[in-house]
Amino acid sequence: MVQLTTAGRLLEALNVMSPAARDAVALAAGLSAERADAAMIGALRLSLSEQLRLSEATIVLAPKLARHALRLRGQVLAARSYEARELVEQHSETPPQRWEVSPRLPR
Repeated sequence: MVQLTTAGRLLEALNVMSPAARDAVALAAGLSAERADAAMIGALRLSLSEQLRLSEATIVLAPKLARHALRLRGQVLAARSYEARELVEQHSETPPQRWEVSPRLPR
């Protein structure tokens, strides 16, 4: 079963916009045409560094898709943090603010 990744969907959106735009972004990201094609159809998963480069190249060369590129960038950075075990520690509940515990106002 083919599972399209966020990077694959971004490449597909670039291809719908213009095949030349997709090729330009892939080239700027350092991806070969074969790897970009395979990622676009879900036959290949790009590495995290390739995905990050794809995101950055999209933001610069195809700003119309910047929102999708930023989503991919966020996912890549989260995955890198997870792999590096740099998880955010859970904090205990914060103490209630004064306005949260003040008595009800008269009606």
